[in-house]
Amino acid sequence: MFSGLNNTKRRIVRSVICLVLLCALVFSFFPRSLSHPAGIQKDRTVPFPCQNRPCGCQSAGQCWKTCCCFTNREKLVWARANQVTPPECVTQLVRVEPVQTVYETRQAEDCCVKKT
Repeated sequence: MFSGLNNTKRRIVRSVICLVLLCALVFSFFPRSLSHPAGIQKDRTVPFPCQNRPCGCQSAGQCWKTCCCFTNREKLVWARANQVTPPECVTQLVRVEPVQTVYETRQAEDCCVKKT
């Protein structure tokens, strides 16, 4: 690979390679968030059940209507514990949905964990 290069050019090539590897190593020590793409922030003006979770819910409205991290019953429990008034649609849905055991709820696929 280096047979056609003289010693000075070899030294320069080796130095550049070492510098690139050193930079890669140094930058790998800095923590970085991988849960959210850069620039996308959750709307935290109104509290919602999964506001501090790495799922895809970006706002309270989205969480209350389409979140798959919590059942509607779990959302109501969270609302009571955090003194938040849940939307009426959630309380109506709780009245008509069947009661699931914790085991059945946890057996459902978790939307917060990506498949590998």
